[in-house]
Amino acid sequence: MRFWGRSRSLRSLWNSVWNSVWHLFWVSLMAMPYVSYVGLLGMVAVTARLWRRFRRAGLDRFTGGGLLLLSGLLLLSAVFAYDRGEALLQLANFLPYFLFFAILPYLLNRVERLAQIALGLVLVAIPINLISLVEYIIKIPRMPVWWRHFPLFRWIRSAPHKGRAMVMFEHPNAMGSFLVLVMALGLGLILYRLALDRAVVPHSLPDSAESVWSNHQPDAQNAGAEALQSVPLRLISGATLLNLLGIFCSGSRNALLLAVLQLLCFALMVARSSWKTVAAALGGLVVLIGGAAVIGIGGRSLDLSTWADDPRVKLWGAAVQMIGGHPWLGWGLGNYKLVYPQYLTPDLMALSDFQDISHAHNLWLTLAVEAGIPAMLLLTLLVGRICARGVRQFLSQNFQAPERGILFGYLLGFFSSVGFALFDVPLYDSRVNVLNWVLLAGIFSFAAKRSAHSSPLP
Repeated sequence: MRFWGRSRSLRSLWNSVWNSVWHLFWVSLMAMPYVSYVGLLGMVAVTARLWRRFRRAGLDRFTGGGLLLLSGLLLLSAVFAYDRGEALLQLANFLPYFLFFAILPYLLNRVERLAQIALGLVLVAIPINLISLVEYIIKIPRMPVWWRHFPLFRWIRSAPHKGRAMVMFEHPNAMGSFLVLVMALGLGLILYRLALDRAVVPHSLPDSAESVWSNHQPDAQNAGAEALQSVPLRLISGATLLNLLGIFCSGSRNALLLAVLQLLCFALMVARSSWKTVAAALGGLVVLIGGAAVIGIGGRSLDLSTWADDPRVKLWGAAVQMIGGHPWLGWGLGNYKLVYPQYLTPDLMALSDFQDISHAHNLWLTLAVEAGIPAMLLLTLLVGRICARGVRQFLSQNFQAPERGILFGYLLGFFSSVGFALFDVPLYDSRVNVLNWVLLAGIFSFAAKRSAHSSPLP
């Protein structure tokens, strides 16, 4: 220590600590799709170290106070729940993630880190999409009989959700939701790279107390941008569009619709700058829609009459009735699956579509049923406020084109998650839940303009 000197040693220690936290976060996030429990342990360690360092949330008072109030409402709902034990257990899907989100702005306050997250997830999803194709082929109903005698094929075909791939996810819809989020990040990353390739990266960002990205570390920012530029754009584009394959094989109609909307939004963004990129996006759109129209999606028909008879309609009706019974604190988290049979007729409960239902297949109805209307409205207000501020920043001229590309990807991904939540509740899958909070924290970092109020990171 004497050899280096006190100031140099302290700075080296500081850099080492922060670099290790960032690396641990990045590696844990990339590992989650394959080994979710290992990734969760890493996220717990990252959360603990950040709280130990800062000892306060990285949120504004309104958002931080709102999360505290929401936590209190969820706890109160659990105390008076229909099944208290189940409600207390289900708090694990909310309270730890609130802590995780509250501290993330200190770590995700630089644009190249958000870009590195997007790039890592796009590349990590490549094996998932390829494996989903293999699983889809093995589950084809017209598979040759002699194939079915192989133990591995027989085991894969015996899995639930016949004809639909789910790889290592617990449900095909969870995989579809995850891939939709990754695809949105990839589309934003393409915009980021196109903008970097068209312009010379400045040595430092504009010196502004309101700038989201701290200009105390211009060399690190330039190094991050140069590293991302070294990845071929064709690789990023191909890996991004490959998610269409996994979405198709998952058989998730929600994910299919959201993927179509994402590609249309992306085409509008780059319509004047790169006709090749637009052609690739529209080509992927044509292949996806054409394949779905001809052979269905993941073994499921796209007949609109089947959508009208979807069991969700009956489940939504049951949820509305349940809300009327306990509008303020709800029935307790996780209690929908215990109570909904009381609100359906015996003939409906005799059908397989209405058995073993764990939620109302709509996030807002599920929250209103289980936590009460006030908790549902408060969460909607907090998240909606962050998203609205993010959209305002995107429409403003506060950021350069590369940064707007990353913000576009994070906004598109989170709005896709909101769209998915209209017809399903994927938050019970930890991989999707973590990624949703990471996306929201990224949007918050843009929207809150926190560099003047948070410690600069190396």
